[in-house]
Amino acid sequence: MIASRCKRMSRLKIIYTANANAIKLMHRLGYDELITADLQHYMNQDAHVQKLDAQCMELGSLL
Repeated sequence: MIASRCKRMSRLKIIYTANANAIKLMHRLGYDELITADLQHYMNQDAHVQKLDAQCMELGSLL
């Protein structure tokens, strides 16, 4: 299931999703002191989708 989903994702989406999952895990385990202010946006799902879409659109316009 995971492999088939990854085939449809861009490399940027895979990296961003992996980072978001790692930050959420750190938060769930209580390692909040290791999550800096510039990584806080990974914990908000709506911001995650909006930021990723904005980055994809920006990269698409550069190509």
